[in-house]
Amino acid sequence: MLQLILLIILSLTLSCCGEIDSPPPQSAVPEATNIAIADLRKLVDGRNVYIEESLIVGGYITSNDKASNFYKTFIIEDATSAIEVMAGLYDLHNIYPEGYYVTPKLKDCYIATHFGVLQVGRKAESYSNYPTEYFASRVLLDRHVTRYDVRNPISPKPCTIKDLQQADCGRLVSIGALHNVNDKYKEIFNLNED
Repeated sequence: MLQLILLIILSLTLSCCGEIDSPPPQSAVPEATNIAIADLRKLVDGRNVYIEESLIVGGYITSNDKASNFYKTFIIEDATSAIEVMAGLYDLHNIYPEGYYVTPKLKDCYIATHFGVLQVGRKAESYSNYPTEYFASRVLLDRHVTRYDVRNPISPKPCTIKDLQQADCGRLVSIGALHNVNDKYKEIFNLNED
């Protein structure tokens, strides 16, 4: 009898584990946005800007930390550009999986660009090498970012090298018509691999 009770408790515990980190999705009708990400980029124009207005952007998550290529951040895109959310938490791919729609509320946040990528977060410390700081708390992140139960498959923006612009920094892109120039030089100069 004791084994049966322990088995039931264990199965209930294990069935609940996957839901602990995932925020409850909001309704399928996302909050209205009032600024495009590209317009926000123009507003920043290379500066670190504190947002006092109730600005809201929206977009689909195109990159997160699932493949370990982003550290405590995730990127969202709208039709115009991309913005990196400085979340400051681990395992964001469980909370903010790719393809889900989110709306960051920018009031009381800092916006800046870092290596061309637009970022939203908290004010950076004076000694920091970064223009924005992580939200670093789930409570603070949830206050600014809402995930909705709306999902689209993500696909990269197709472009060529000459088509890339500043607004594409941080975006998921697919660059076509590439070839290895080293092969061309090997033929011209008759170089071997040795």
